[in-house]
Amino acid sequence: MPLRSGDVFAGYTVVRQLGEGASGAVYLTAHPRTLRQDALRVLPAAASANPDFRARFHRRADMAATLWHPHVVGVHEHGEFRGLLWASMDFVDGTDAAALMRDRYDTGMPADQVLDIVTAVADALDHAHARRLAHGDVTASSILLTNERRRRASLTDFGVPRGDDDARADQYGLAATARHLLSGVPPAADVRPLGATRQDLAAFDPALLRALAADPRDRFEACLDFAAALRDAATAATQAQPIADPAAYAPTEHLANPTTGSGLPEVFVAAWSAEEPDPLADVGPEVDPEFAPTMAAGQLSAPSYPAEPYPPEPAFDEPEFVPPASGAGRIWAFTGVAALLALVVVLVIVVVRGGGADAGPGPTSSPSAAAPSSPVDDAPTTGVGGRPRPAEIRGADPTGEDCEGGFQITGQAGWASQGVRGSPAATCSFVGNVLKAYWDAADPSREPRSVVAAGAIPCAEGAACVGDKFLVTCSAEGSDPWITCRGGRDAVVILY
Repeated sequence: MPLRSGDVFAGYTVVRQLGEGASGAVYLTAHPRTLRQDALRVLPAAASANPDFRARFHRRADMAATLWHPHVVGVHEHGEFRGLLWASMDFVDGTDAAALMRDRYDTGMPADQVLDIVTAVADALDHAHARRLAHGDVTASSILLTNERRRRASLTDFGVPRGDDDARADQYGLAATARHLLSGVPPAADVRPLGATRQDLAAFDPALLRALAADPRDRFEACLDFAAALRDAATAATQAQPIADPAAYAPTEHLANPTTGSGLPEVFVAAWSAEEPDPLADVGPEVDPEFAPTMAAGQLSAPSYPAEPYPPEPAFDEPEFVPPASGAGRIWAFTGVAALLALVVVLVIVVVRGGGADAGPGPTSSPSAAAPSSPVDDAPTTGVGGRPRPAEIRGADPTGEDCEGGFQITGQAGWASQGVRGSPAATCSFVGNVLKAYWDAADPSREPRSVVAAGAIPCAEGAACVGDKFLVTCSAEGSDPWITCRGGRDAVVILY
């Protein structure tokens, strides 16, 4: 029977129940002799009645109590009370990684957060393995995360007997958990490369597949070696990768979760859980889009379409009259067409000799001249996480390359992690280089930032240069929910 608030169990006063699972119920309790609040795990009666399990529990709890590590949930005391095994542990004010995935993320957490969690847990596991104690059941549910903005991860339940005490099995469990956190797909017996379905996560496959090898001897020597391999993969892949459909691949924050208790309609749910404080409570209207609530596509205004470009068809009883062209009229028509073709040829030559749009066309050309071959997508659509997606220039750039859909920083899905052409003068290579330079400089911010990026050709007279590269200024303009980067000659790159 579950304990209720105010009940006293083994000298601990129950405050409230925190959770319940196969390994028993966990309660927040007041310590009988200190001011400390502990988490008290009470094991099920069936397990407590098993003599072999009971002996293993006391032995493992004694060993777990010797672990002293910032990412291990410490065990303080353990014993038996009214025929039930129990253990008191550190209380972590937060949630577990599995619950966070359900409540906030649809298709995986941002890679930088996953790497922090995996590194912390790997360090905790190696610490325990050095003391001949394996965890035996590393999953997202056994990883506790604090409610702080930069969450601290801790591994719990070292004192609960498990079926497998092999340290290499812990590495397998950690890799399966990392794969779960990155992709949002729960662990399964069929381990396929992430790159088969998630282009943005393919760089992590070599490290994951090695740690998930069927033969434990083929895995890494230590869990931290696996974590380091994941970080190396992320570092090597932190560059702008072309993507066909940004919204289809990148991890997104879970938007419509009716269990958050926020009181908002399902189509407009803030990206934080009900148990956490609203980060916008004390913030004015100018807020960092990274922490602003995101909107589902249904909340966006309907796209505006241009007026019907064609004249109304004539009625059947009123045939359209087309006057015959005179000889002089035909001559003038041919002359006009020839002049127009000559103008187009001149403009093309000027653009090509200008080295592409990031170097910029000469003074005689303008963005409007290139617009027919690179139409602007002027109807913003929903991007990753429900964020508005800026209009982009479609079609081939001045060098002949087509990068429709833009570029994205591998493993990132948050604000300003994707870039598209914002003007006909921007080449695809310039978009990718600006996006990577922006992320190499620092995390995304609404504050203005200057970066240096290479163009299709080295920087030349008429543009701000640093050596043979272009100086680019990036900032959030007005209330735009994206970053606009300007450099070269008329080159615009939009990060969103």
